[in-house]
Amino acid sequence: MKFLSIFLFMGFVTTCLSQCSLTDRQKHFNALAGSPEWQPDKVIETLNIQKGWFIGDLGAGGGYYSFRFAEKTGKDGKVFSADINKKFLEEIKKEAENKGLQNIDTIHSSANDSNFDDNSLDLIFIRNTFHHFTDRNQYMKRLSKKLKAGGRIAIIDYKNQSLRFFGHNVSRDDIISAIENTELSIENEFDFLEKQHFFILKLKE
Repeated sequence: MKFLSIFLFMGFVTTCLSQCSLTDRQKHFNALAGSPEWQPDKVIETLNIQKGWFIGDLGAGGGYYSFRFAEKTGKDGKVFSADINKKFLEEIKKEAENKGLQNIDTIHSSANDSNFDDNSLDLIFIRNTFHHFTDRNQYMKRLSKKLKAGGRIAIIDYKNQSLRFFGHNVSRDDIISAIENTELSIENEFDFLEKQHFFILKLKE
């Protein structure tokens, strides 16, 4: 009985080391992001991430995609988890340490700027965050300057008809109008996410 108690306690400690650093809200975000409904594996496959890439995860939340990107880019790559919530960033940093991921840095972004360095990123990933941007056109102009030559921006966000996410969604036209008169153009648009838009943007040649 004593052995069983010790075994259960050690299991609890192991679980906490991998999960308890995140807030309950972040755990909810990560559980949702990893749900089969949102096809995270296919999203990752579509992004075609390469070893050594530098990736900005804008609106990182619980860090679900940051952690997966860090595994994909490898030790020569880097993932910058950006969020306006400092608490989220603190917990992402702790969780990255728990997972042994040494290639994740956190960036405190603002409502007006990602605060990524200019000409630094191969990919900027924006999932369920675009709808929070106020002046979207100006934000995207600034964001385009953060890309390296050949870099891409991925936007995934809820469609207007996703009524359960009322107030947290955008139309296709909202995304298209946000890149008018910018250095960005649409490279691909995917339709495998029933309730979400999925665009890949690139710098104009």
